[in-house]
Order: sequence, then structure tokens, then C-alpha cells
Amino acid sequence: MQTLIQDLRYSMRMLLKKPGFTVTAVLTLALGIGVNTALFTGFNIFLRPRPVKDPATVMRLAYEGARRENRFSFPDYAYLRDHTQVFSDVVAAQEEEKFLFGEKTLGVEPEEILGNFVSENYFAMLGGDAGVGRFFTREENLVPGRDAVVVLSHRFWQRRFGGDAQIVGRSLLLNGKPFTVIGVTSPTFVGLRYQMPDIWLPLVMRTAIPTVYFEETTPEQRDWLGGKLLRGIACRNGT
Repeated sequence: MQTLIQDLRYSMRMLLKKPGFTVTAVLTLALGIGVNTALFTGFNIFLRPRPVKDPATVMRLAYEGARRENRFSFPDYAYLRDHTQVFSDVVAAQEEEKFLFGEKTLGVEPEEILGNFVSENYFAMLGGDAGVGRFFTREENLVPGRDAVVVLSHRFWQRRFGGDAQIVGRSLLLNGKPFTVIGVTSPTFVGLRYQMPDIWLPLVMRTAIPTVYFEETTPEQRDWLGGKLLRGIACRNGT
């Protein structure tokens, strides 16, 4: 121990005697660490396989024409889903919607959270597992505004509910509307976005619950069932 302290003192004296060398060495180390951090961050974001089933076979669809357009209408999705002879499955999602979770009470403000409206086959196609409860059924995605059910991300479940094993059946307020929790995703499932949402809701519930994004659109752009409001359609290659 005494030897280590002496070595450190000697190193400090040598560095202080040569400030120019010291500054150069420190800057070189900082630059090297910064470059390596940036490279590994880029690898994690862009090159790491997404935690979905067979990621090489999953692709996002986009319109190609005079101007690229990544939004679809609900009829677009329904037609692709029912008539495709190329893809084994097609899912749709209205992504990155913002909700107010909870109700405004004295001294307590609702929390803004991130959610996606998705088709009932979303989790199955992407290989998602329910850590608790279940995912949406086809019947829960048939009638606009009828089935107010919600699936929580594992992270949100842990953060806001402490991993409560009795969460299924509990009622939550989203933008002042009650939703019943039916399931929680597994810890590894994130969906199609790198920014994992806190909740998922049935696609057809989009007509019944205004969101932050929805309120920012003009009234003539709110035709959810007919207008081009869907932000994501993905499919799996192969029949």
C-alpha cells in the first residue's frame, strides 16, 4: 500500500513538471474514450438485432411515389391484411401517441406516458410473450371504441405498480377514460420502436380516446377509419 502511494505521488510530480504533455495525454484519452463510446452506442442502436422473432424477416411498409409517405389509412391496412399473397402476416400500429395517466387531484398531476394503438396480431407476429395475463383478442379489435383494455410494458409495470402480480383486472385512467389491464409484456419485448412505449391499446380504440397528437391535428384530419393516420404497417416475409 505504501509503495502504491509513493508511485502515485511520483506520477503526479512528473505530470505537474510537464503540463504540456499532461494536457495532451488527457485530451488523447478523452478523445479515445469518446470515440469508443460513440461507436458502441451506434452499434447498440443501429446494429444490435431487435428483440423480435426472426428480425431479418420483418419489414416496415412505406408508400413510394412522387413523395415518400409512411402513413396508411385503416382501410389500407385491412386490405393488405386480408389480400396479401406475399407476406405471412401483417400488423398495424399508430405509434408514439401520448396519454395522460391518472387523474388530476389536489397536488397531483397526471403523468404523460407513451402508448401505441396496435392490431390484435401485433405481439404474436413479433414473438412477444405475456409475462402476466394475456394480449388482445381479435374480438377486442373489431368494434371501434368498444373494448377499453390495455397491455402494459414490463418496465412501466415495474416502475408505476412495483410489479404487482394482481395487476390484471385493475382499472387505469388514460386521458380520463377507464381502461382495464389485461396483461404485461415480458421484460425483453419492446415492439417495433427503439423507444419502448409504456402501454399498448387495441387499434380500433383510436376512435374513442383523443390523445395529445390527435388534439394537435385539424378536425378535417381526424378521420381515423378513412384518413391516412396510421404511422406504421409491418409485415413478415414468407407465406
